[in-house]
Amino acid sequence: MLIPVIPYQSRWADDFRRFADALGEALGSAALRIDHIGSTSVEGLAAKPIIDIQVTVESLTVVSEVSSRTVAAGFVRREEIDRDRPPPWEVNAPEEWRKAYFRTVDGAPIRAHVHCRQQGRRNQRYALLFRDYLRASARARAAYGAFKLKLAEAVGHLSEPGGTGPYLDLKDSMTDLIADAAETWAASQRWTPSL
Repeated sequence: MLIPVIPYQSRWADDFRRFADALGEALGSAALRIDHIGSTSVEGLAAKPIIDIQVTVESLTVVSEVSSRTVAAGFVRREEIDRDRPPPWEVNAPEEWRKAYFRTVDGAPIRAHVHCRQQGRRNQRYALLFRDYLRASARARAAYGAFKLKLAEAVGHLSEPGGTGPYLDLKDSMTDLIADAAETWAASQRWTPSL
């Protein structure tokens, strides 16, 4: 069963800050930046109550050096999740879409997913651009939120925990459309990632 999609909760920003503080302490200078990403980072957007965090690193090789400290901070490494799916117009250059992935331990009161990505890679930029575009565009934010609520209602019962299955498969097409619009917006705004 799909984790429910719910209206935006103002506490999500505070939840992120607590996780970011713990990760910052665990990772030290290995973390170039720690960003709140995903739907819970966009005020007013419906989301599954999972805090998505992007840790930007100089190189993914540092992840193995800090993995034990990340685990000690309450996260589990999922080595089988090692890349992101590129949008269909992107060249599937594996080095641009690699990542290291951690999540909170089962039963944690607040769930978080931690995506470690290399500075300057396409997937690192994608997460920040997607967030910033949805923060800037009320129409895209409203449409995406309504879509996710209806999609969860229609196929949520067919999905695996975390959203894999029909929910994720169908949502991917919508995120591709948003990402395409975000690229046009970024060019017109001369966008650079905000903090």
